[in-house]
Amino acid sequence: MLRRANLNSATASMEMNDGKDCLRRYKKWLRDSTKSTDAASNVTDVAFEYELACIYNETGVAYAMNEQYETAVEYFIKSIEAFQKLPDYNELLLNWPEPNLGFMYWIQGKYEEAERVLLEILEVHELEWGEDDKETFKYDLKAPG
Repeated sequence: MLRRANLNSATASMEMNDGKDCLRRYKKWLRDSTKSTDAASNVTDVAFEYELACIYNETGVAYAMNEQYETAVEYFIKSIEAFQKLPDYNELLLNWPEPNLGFMYWIQGKYEEAERVLLEILEVHELEWGEDDKETFKYDLKAPG
């Protein structure tokens, strides 16, 4: 329950652009999540592995919010690697960490690496939904009424 409280608090901090609190809480979420499995059996829980991949991505975002870009890159790579280890791995799972990694490279001035990563995930989307992807993010820009 404490793990979920840290997740919810971190998400709220992120939405309020409180980078320091967001990072503190995501680090707690990560610590508590990995600690809880240390005491568990050696059986791999796919749901936990999926959550861990998400935790790495969100922790990377928190580091980026605090302008700790190298560390953010490390966490986005961990997220990608964790997703790739899932038994039902699909490249679409990289929908969040791969663009985040590309943006971190861009912020750092590593433009060739950024382009490579961003074009890679763009190709995944184009293969799944076509060149003009209207599925990934759906927004109704019409005013209600």
